[in-house]
Amino acid sequence: MSQENVETIRRANEALKRGDRDGALADYHPDVEWIDLAHAPDSPERGRGLSAVHTIWDQWEEAFEDFGADIEEFIDAGRYVLAVTRWHARGKGSGIVTDVRQVDVFELENGKVVRVALAYPDTQTALEAFGLAKEPMSQANVDARAYAGAVADDDVTFATLEYEHAERFQTLRRALGVSAFGINLLLFAPGERGRIHAHDRQEEVYLVLAGELTLVVERVEHVLDAKRAARVAPGVRRQLVNAGPERLVLLALGGAGEHVGRDGRAWQAWDEGGPGRAPQEIALPESLPQS
Repeated sequence: MSQENVETIRRANEALKRGDRDGALADYHPDVEWIDLAHAPDSPERGRGLSAVHTIWDQWEEAFEDFGADIEEFIDAGRYVLAVTRWHARGKGSGIVTDVRQVDVFELENGKVVRVALAYPDTQTALEAFGLAKEPMSQANVDARAYAGAVADDDVTFATLEYEHAERFQTLRRALGVSAFGINLLLFAPGERGRIHAHDRQEEVYLVLAGELTLVVERVEHVLDAKRAARVAPGVRRQLVNAGPERLVLLALGGAGEHVGRDGRAWQAWDEGGPGRAPQEIALPESLPQS
């Protein structure tokens, strides 16, 4: 059945690329669960049922043109199919191009897709999320690579915060390749509002960079000016509003799960090798000389 599952996802993808929604959803269960880990802050992370999937696709079509998903590799994992997918689109109005490669997971029962989970950064992370990894990534493996002195192409990434773009939403998580938490730039013209929304698992932090944010939490307004931040817990409904006269620019950061702290290591000098030491064991370097 597993190879048949791969063919089911292949057919659905080809239909979606043709713009045939009915064909794309022909093998989806009526109560399918849809999870998008890279969702916009004012869009739900989860939806259930075919109508919810149509609503999400409507939102994509409203925001983007030339929208497409090209599956570059299928990974057969029994009842699961992992699809290494290149998502590409152009923002309507702004012309901003989105081009990201991610791993999407499809779970099937009796030939029907019962769950879709989008936007894992790599195959290993996707396998671990569904308990399919034979050899989960260990801290020892991470350390061996991280302290070897060599830097891979994706170890350090950069993005530009475009304050003046016409698009309201800039996906910094995708641009930077962040896998542990979400980070996005939000832009609101005077008078603009986001949807009333909440998140099932994520807590979110909003950091105001410019302008004034009116954060409405269950009809209670909280006004934050530049350099202030607010946290909203999972399950709490909120709305982002720009009630001020100036453009509102803010960062939205979201994450779920327990924070991993105190895992830092430090070195006295660049030519010092080894695994490093606890940061508190090394004195701070002297400040640069003043010109």
